[in-house]
Amino acid sequence: MKYPRADVLGDAWQVLAVESAQTEIKITARDAVLTDERFDRVQKKFSTIINDLTDELESETLIIRCKQSLPVFALRVYMGLLRVFGIGSPNNLAALAAIRSAGGELGKQAAEAEATTPRITAREWAYNRATPLTKQYAKVIPRIVRGLNEIVAMEPKPDYETNVNLRNVAEMEVRLQHQHKMLDDLRASNTRLVWIEPHANCSMRCAKYQGRLYSLDNTSGEIDGERFVPLSEATDNLADFHTTKAGITYHNGCITGFNCRHRLIPYKKGNKPDMIPANIIRRQRALEEEQRRMERGIRRARETTLLLTGINAGKAYIAARDRQVKLRKEYEEFSRKNKIPFYRERLRVMEGEQLRSTTKIPKNILALVPPEAHGALKEKQSQLQRY
Repeated sequence: MKYPRADVLGDAWQVLAVESAQTEIKITARDAVLTDERFDRVQKKFSTIINDLTDELESETLIIRCKQSLPVFALRVYMGLLRVFGIGSPNNLAALAAIRSAGGELGKQAAEAEATTPRITAREWAYNRATPLTKQYAKVIPRIVRGLNEIVAMEPKPDYETNVNLRNVAEMEVRLQHQHKMLDDLRASNTRLVWIEPHANCSMRCAKYQGRLYSLDNTSGEIDGERFVPLSEATDNLADFHTTKAGITYHNGCITGFNCRHRLIPYKKGNKPDMIPANIIRRQRALEEEQRRMERGIRRARETTLLLTGINAGKAYIAARDRQVKLRKEYEEFSRKNKIPFYRERLRVMEGEQLRSTTKIPKNILALVPPEAHGALKEKQSQLQRY
């Protein structure tokens, strides 16, 4: 079945489907560790999550990347959670032995986890560590929260030699598909000349190309006093090829470069777009970078809350829940203050999850509510959704 909110989200549904699968893997791994589930069953659940995702995705490139990176990611998360909870039960230890025997980097990690995980059953862990209001619980929960924060920070990467994670890959692939469709539609309509429309939060790589006139038929010349060159000078310029320290060469030009959002406007006499001052571009770029940073923080806080759900984490769960609401409120206030749009869908980490309301009931309204109804009102408020 296609991702439930695909029709609402447009192209972005594939990005959120990938994010949702990653979170589901983490929760599945947590539950497997805490219930001492047999490793073959755990692997089957991981495979089901990954297969359900790739069966839905439309991008062949993204499907390949998910199949390459998510199985490894699932095992890394599983081993990380074994160390977080410290449950060295027979099934968990057998799982580590199986991963260790496969060798490679994952095998080394499994050997480390096997050597440091204490031999304790899930029942013993639950009795000694998850009973609230005990001295032992108070000692262990902060360590578990720290460990879960590390798990939340784990991201699947196609090669683990770059900082590009799978969500980044999904965003870039979806945007690239959109840009290629725009080009195909323009060529199909026999459009010959186009402007690269400027936008205020333009990336550094695209700044030198926006606002100029280009041809789609590989010609150069002048029209109505405006010079034009082939669009390939912006899309395939040799200056935009880069080689990483790992020896990987990639191209990152305008229009078809990483996450490029520039639009192409068909040329008409006198419709030259206004150029945006460089200082405005720098400011908007910085604001958008801060937005993305805040969104990453909110997604991580939400994953932490989900991973603390259902394990009797008490105050730690409440603190995590309140923190993600606080971070989202700060994100919304920052965006409104700087008059830039914000996207609540970018904060979701799992299909079906609900966003807690950041609204407060005005005091003059609250004063009209009978005291005996305050409890029901507070419960109702906590259920408010804002998308």
